[in-house]
Amino acid sequence: MSASNGDRWETVQDRCAALERGTQLVTPLSDRPFRIGEIGTDRLSVQFDDSHEKRTLWASQFELLGDRIAEHGLTITDLPPRVEPYVTVLTLLPTYAVQEDEIVSVPESEGREESPYLVSPAAARRDRNASTTTHCCWRTFWRTSRTPIRRRSVRIR
Repeated sequence: MSASNGDRWETVQDRCAALERGTQLVTPLSDRPFRIGEIGTDRLSVQFDDSHEKRTLWASQFELLGDRIAEHGLTITDLPPRVEPYVTVLTLLPTYAVQEDEIVSVPESEGREESPYLVSPAAARRDRNASTTTHCCWRTFWRTSRTPIRRRSVRIR
């Protein structure tokens, strides 16, 4: 592991630890919201809000992906689903940016905007409340609009 890779992983850990409680991240292609859980010495744990699926993101994979982006960039439309959370987290770092449909490496001194995949806790609560309201309304509609099903007893001879 080179010094820059070790620095990259430390920066990932620092940026994730600095996120305000309740902050949500959203994957770039599939638009899946997730949150950072445990931050370990060699991994991050994330949980997707839509399915409650938990996934481990490994430090070594951040290093490989970071090197790939630094050399060639990475087109968002070509991202495999299991890579999306890694890319999302990397955009928290000051050395990665989204330019059009691509994740690219940029000099840290270059003033760049915040990650476009970062959702503030207030916005995440608003989104969650909106989807809960929709879900509750649908459930109420379903309960009140169903017609009772009559079951027949069948006698077997």
